[in-house]
Amino acid sequence: MNAATSFAVTYTIHVGSMAFTPSAITVNPGDVVTWVWDNGTHTTTSSRVPAGAATWDKPITSADPTYSYIPSVLGTYNYQCTFHFTLGMIGTIYVVNPTISVASVVTDPIFKIFPNPASEIIHLQLSQSLIPASVSLTDITGRQVMSRNNVTISADFNLQSIPNGSYIISVQQGDAVRKQSIVVTH
Repeated sequence: MNAATSFAVTYTIHVGSMAFTPSAITVNPGDVVTWVWDNGTHTTTSSRVPAGAATWDKPITSADPTYSYIPSVLGTYNYQCTFHFTLGMIGTIYVVNPTISVASVVTDPIFKIFPNPASEIIHLQLSQSLIPASVSLTDITGRQVMSRNNVTISADFNLQSIPNGSYIISVQQGDAVRKQSIVVTH
């Protein structure tokens, strides 16, 4: 994993009720855009992308409920539902250069998590035990599957009821927020 990939963010666009929600997002190259089916029969189909960017045309239905795309070229990506674009079911992705200030780059992690991949329990160890932390675990669609507040020093999380897959663990301690991907395999 390179440095750019480790800072990628996943954006979720809900598909249903003749709309993409949200209909416009701004992302950085390498971020993940995931369309998630809510209802109906739809597509996510590129209608205009920057030169050199890959096009797409994917169903978003109950049988194909998600599709993910990683834009790599700066510019504006327009997309639509092939069936409903005349009804205004269109969307836009703006891909811009990331802006990182020197103050936002932190070299000291605020937590360690192990094992990763995990099957039954994952152990979280905070670097600073004086400040309580809020911890959340979200799936790739952004849905929170587990959370805990006021974690100090360390905590164990039982993953037995969590389905296999990739997740993001977020730890907020004071103003600092750090995220790490974890894999659950039973």
